[in-house]
Amino acid sequence: MKSWGVTFLILGVGTFVLPVVGLEFAIMSLFGDERPMVAVLLALAGLLMIWKSTQEGKQVVRQVAK
Repeated sequence: MKSWGVTFLILGVGTFVLPVVGLEFAIMSLFGDERPMVAVLLALAGLLMIWKSTQEGKQVVRQVAK
């Protein structure tokens, strides 16, 4: 889940950063005018997935330590 989170985060943030240098993700062009909203949702979903996988890892460590 963490790797998908990183991928979504890169797509979301990259959608805002790449146009500065004249580039864009081809997949994001499918969303047309809704591209900024989709980018924000992807970035948030990515952060949530990374956070969730980190929390699950902490629980496993706590269980093993007992």
